[in-house]
Amino acid sequence: MFGRKGLGGLPPAQGTHCGVESIHAPGGKIDRAMQAAIHLFSEVLTQAGCDPDGLALHGPVPPGVAAMVAECVTYEDANGPAYLTLGLTHDFETFSYQPHSFLLLVANAVAIVESLPDSAARVEQAAAQCPLPLFHACVLRQWIRHVRPTEQALASRDFESMERLLQAFVEGLAGTCRYAPDWMRAQLDLQRLAADWCAGYPAAIGRPLRFDVQRINGLPVSDSVAGMVAQHLPEQRMGRAALG
Repeated sequence: MFGRKGLGGLPPAQGTHCGVESIHAPGGKIDRAMQAAIHLFSEVLTQAGCDPDGLALHGPVPPGVAAMVAECVTYEDANGPAYLTLGLTHDFETFSYQPHSFLLLVANAVAIVESLPDSAARVEQAAAQCPLPLFHACVLRQWIRHVRPTEQALASRDFESMERLLQAFVEGLAGTCRYAPDWMRAQLDLQRLAADWCAGYPAAIGRPLRFDVQRINGLPVSDSVAGMVAQHLPEQRMGRAALG
């Protein structure tokens, strides 16, 4: 669960994790970036008269949220710069990449909001971009915490633990939907969105961050994700931010 009865704002990581572990850890790079995005979306929606209710994080918005989101999946491994592609899998051999595409929607909305000058028009335009990525940012904060435990359970062939982890995520996801405000439930098909999030076990694939890796709104994306974006995300869902 999130917001008032959920994860809340976590303190900064204390440097006890390195490399990819700094991404998976509670308070790690993805968690911190999603917190920042939620603060930003909460501020804009509140200014527009749309109370985010149980999904909100209130307080000062940190500077450079777009940069935080763009770099949240990057890390250093033994071979140099790398990044994670976030996905779902049933067999850990084939993957789908809905979570990375949802992260891309968060990055896109943050880029739009931060690019608009302060004005009444900014509030109106920015608020229209925020409900969907706010939901995804809240879910991603919990989802990422299940990736590493699921990998460990798979390695030990502890399938009962894998099922428990997935069930725990599903229960938390149901709580996220319950704490969404009525106006958001009227706008978004939360049942369908929730089904997209729990369509497989959470997984993350490490990839080298070479110079030729595509970036969309600064976020590194694999060729598979870039193809999904081009094929399935309509222009209106991506707003007017530059893709590239």
